[in-house]
Amino acid sequence: MTMTNSKKCKNCDTVFHRKDHLNLDKGQWRNKINCTSNCRSNQNYVKKGYTSGANHYNWKGGVQYSCGYKSLLRPNHPDANKRGYIAEHRLVMEKKLGRRLLPTEDVHHLDFSKTNNEPDNLHLFNNRAEHSGFHKRLNLAVQNATGGLFRKWP
Repeated sequence: MTMTNSKKCKNCDTVFHRKDHLNLDKGQWRNKINCTSNCRSNQNYVKKGYTSGANHYNWKGGVQYSCGYKSLLRPNHPDANKRGYIAEHRLVMEKKLGRRLLPTEDVHHLDFSKTNNEPDNLHLFNNRAEHSGFHKRLNLAVQNATGGLFRKWP
């Protein structure tokens, strides 16, 4: 059986030649169907049918959870992260106030449930220091009320 030294790429139809310096054995050359690794990647991408967004098999409706907080896909929102998501409680607070939140403002869940984003359950702090101070005072009050049985509140 004779071996040809040129082939036609399955992806771009370019004729490519066997390179002797690669030391490909007969099996490796027989299995080679693309001229370059880029062509191979492009062909695999198309062949496997990669999709994005709502057509992807793992699409969850533009909702994701991170550290217990629900985030929604809003790619055009100025405060969205690099993947286009923003925390739902920040969106709810913006709607409640009728304005955009400042990056320094912190939203607190009154019932400590990160998934309860009802407007009545959210409180706005001007900055992280105010929010931390609130939790510190709350922890001290809980310690005093329980005689020190509970040391930490979320």
